[in-house]
Amino acid sequence: MVKRIIRHKVTHGISLAIALVITAFILMIVIFKTDFFAESAGRMFSRYLFSGTDFTLEIGKLSGNPLKHIEILDFRIRYEGKEFSYDVVRIERIELEYSAGSLVSGTPSFSLVELDNPHVWIK
Repeated sequence: MVKRIIRHKVTHGISLAIALVITAFILMIVIFKTDFFAESAGRMFSRYLFSGTDFTLEIGKLSGNPLKHIEILDFRIRYEGKEFSYDVVRIERIELEYSAGSLVSGTPSFSLVELDNPHVWIK
């Protein structure tokens, strides 16, 4: 009787853990494989970094494994003035490789930072 109760509780615990892992995996695929997330991330960082200014941050596409590697396509910081608008910074592709443990620690480190065709304009 006791074995049956323990087996029943363990089975439910394992089933719950498997369901949570599958749900997290599906959410990561949906989040990192859709352009909606890239646009939302751009708006979120833009509000956080440039609130109250005429600058905006735009991200074309965000992909990769958030625990190891992220690739950002069509990264832009734009000036949206009253008379004219232009890209202040434009980078076609940013690739970052890192360890998830280093991001949690007090000193994050990147094993690879690669920028393809970075452009900076000053007017």
